[in-house]
Amino acid sequence: MVSSLKAYGSKSGHKLKSVRVFHVNSGACNGCDIELLDILTPFYDIERLGVKLVSTPRHAHALLVTGPLTRKTASAVVRAYEAMPPEPRIVIAVGTCACSGGIFYDSYALYRRIGGSMFDVPRRGGISELIPVHIYIPGCPPRPEEIIYGISLLLELVNERVSKQYYKEESLEDYKLTRRKSPISERLKYSLREKTRHVVGY
Repeated sequence: MVSSLKAYGSKSGHKLKSVRVFHVNSGACNGCDIELLDILTPFYDIERLGVKLVSTPRHAHALLVTGPLTRKTASAVVRAYEAMPPEPRIVIAVGTCACSGGIFYDSYALYRRIGGSMFDVPRRGGISELIPVHIYIPGCPPRPEEIIYGISLLLELVNERVSKQYYKEESLEDYKLTRRKSPISERLKYSLREKTRHVVGY
């Protein structure tokens, strides 16, 4: 996916400095859409990273989809995907509903491939039932910071920042700290929280 962005830049003879994103709501409750509006505000200012929201998929490098894929919106999502330029054509699923169907995963209204069952594990019902997804940003709704992190993965900003660290893992071998054991109740709380997240699908 990131290599397709690089290939797109090298084929066209210029370096890709920004990414244009088109947003599609495929039946969401608008919780994720409100968080998307947050990242456009001056407080988060996603445009400083070179991400621009466009009004047509014909100008978009990436398709940002929120909501479970309902049968009514499936054709609109496919039309938006096919209207995008063939390179790099990246899809980002925002929110648990777009990733796996969320709480609607067993609904009759969701689009499913032939042979799919509402009792499939892992859950099926996200947009990957219809189009290929490159980046998943789960959460109900995901926080603006998580959305920005997912989009910055697209831009390789995370790798760029991590590579500029002043230390390596090997250099920390001499400085291992002895961990203080937390009380059993704290450890139980954290392990239960993690197990609950896996069960619920977050």
